Amino acid sequence: MNSLFLNVQDQPFNAKGNGIDDDTQAIQAAIDNAKSLSVPGATNAGAIVLLPPGEYLINKPLILPASGNNGYIAVLPGL
Repeated sequence: MNSLFLNVQDQPFNAKGNGIDDDTQAIQAAIDNAKSLSVPGATNAGAIVLLPPGEYLINKPLILPASGNNGYIAVLPGL
């Protein structure tokens, strides 16, 4: 997968998506990491956080950074 996509089940995030294990920290880490990535030659930073099909247990709110002029963020359910 290209660096503009961060799959929450890949390392270093390791979300399970099994409905049993708490995936909150893994998903938040992917969101936080997405903000710092960039495309060569692009003026904005950002990446897409991909959640493959599954049941993700989230026990506290996820914090999505404001995009403003510093980039973009998208969290996509499984495609």
